[in-house]
Amino acid sequence: MKSIGLLLLFISFGSFAQNNSSIELIKDKPKSKVDRIEDTPKTYIPRIDDAKQDDLLPLRNKKFTADELLDIKSKEPNPNDLLDISFPESKSTIPNSGQLIYESKELDSRFSFNKKMSFKATTSEGNLVSYFYLNTKDGASLMDWPAMKASINEKVDGEVNSIMTASRDFYSYIKSSEGNFSMKMSSGNDMVLHDLQTEMVSEEFFNEFKKTGKVMGKTSGNSIPRVEYAGVIEGEAINVWLSDARGVSVDKEYTYSLTGFFGLGYLVSPTGKTYMISGFETAEASIMMTSIENVNMTFEGKNFRPMGDMITKAISQNMPEVNESLNEMYAEAEKEKDPQLRAIMLKQAAEAEKMLRKMESGVQGFAGSSDLNDLQSINMSSDESFMANYYDMSIISLDKGIKENQLEIQEIARNGGNPTKTAELKCLISCGQVEKTRMEKLKEEHLSIMKKYKLDHEKRDELINQLMQRAAKEVGQCSC
Repeated sequence: MKSIGLLLLFISFGSFAQNNSSIELIKDKPKSKVDRIEDTPKTYIPRIDDAKQDDLLPLRNKKFTADELLDIKSKEPNPNDLLDISFPESKSTIPNSGQLIYESKELDSRFSFNKKMSFKATTSEGNLVSYFYLNTKDGASLMDWPAMKASINEKVDGEVNSIMTASRDFYSYIKSSEGNFSMKMSSGNDMVLHDLQTEMVSEEFFNEFKKTGKVMGKTSGNSIPRVEYAGVIEGEAINVWLSDARGVSVDKEYTYSLTGFFGLGYLVSPTGKTYMISGFETAEASIMMTSIENVNMTFEGKNFRPMGDMITKAISQNMPEVNESLNEMYAEAEKEKDPQLRAIMLKQAAEAEKMLRKMESGVQGFAGSSDLNDLQSINMSSDESFMANYYDMSIISLDKGIKENQLEIQEIARNGGNPTKTAELKCLISCGQVEKTRMEKLKEEHLSIMKKYKLDHEKRDELINQLMQRAAKEVGQCSC
């Protein structure tokens, strides 16, 4: 849980700031080898708390680098971390952000945003320069179509606007030749996401991530000075860059984090100060905020028709045809003269109906919510009965093929025989039996993983993915 929490923290948490602290005058009389200093020390001279350090005074005309002055032991950024800037003291300590983080938003809601965060992403697959909008009151973020388009190489018929809420529900607003539609994919109120908004994630970040001594000031066009923190999560080294919150003060009574797309946003430290995550780096990718602006941006969800409305219409139009096809399966099974094959075909029709009704129920749920998670085909990875049904359909289909080939061999024998055709059918029967055994074993392993890791979706998906990769290599090993 700890590693998951930290990883999600890193992916969806905001950055850090430096707070000013005044540099005190040196009042003690310096050693005789040094001229007495009458003027106020310059900002690049560190505060001297230990009398033994006063041998630095003869170097008062040297501008120390940030690395020389950086307090590595300090868990939070301090004024000496970035010498080329100074941040004014906040005029008010009253929190101004995060109070609406638990406010419910629907697809047809009106969304507003007061920050625009631009960024550059660098990966092995190429570079991306884009932006997103953030609401510092409720934590919602928006990538409108111009921002989304920057990450799409091919031509797209239509437009997509994507909104991510603080609870990690994703709302998609689509403009197409068929109309304007909206749909969502909800997080399911996962407890891990809830943990991201608690003090725990703040404490874990500062315990697990340490300052490296590396800073990035206002150089080479960089407009957001930052301090680097490094940590390791599940064996992967991750560097997080923290910067000044620039007037944003998150109310920790409601949340300890406000973050948008690509993990950029705000984080409250254990001392109660708000910082901004302005970038992060892994071996595979780098995301760096390039600028932040105050904006007044709104997006109207009511201008889009919920996708569920369209699905409801499609269901009502197609259901008679679907039911007719199912009835034909039963009728065909009843006509079969061989009792064993008839039993197999009836079982196949029953399993098809079972799966159809489950999918129909899911589609009806989606029709009412426009939430993709209500679609059985999307949610089947966590539905044991649906997956069992899926495997049973495949196994019954193999049984049907085996029995049909056996009956054909009997028919050939009655008609005088055909050695070549008989040999071919026997091979198909043998391969069918091999595939059936493989499918039965695959079903058993798959369902076992789902049951064992029912509450650990990450581990479940990892093991199922490995199982599917192994199974894919076994397909086609028997051929005729």
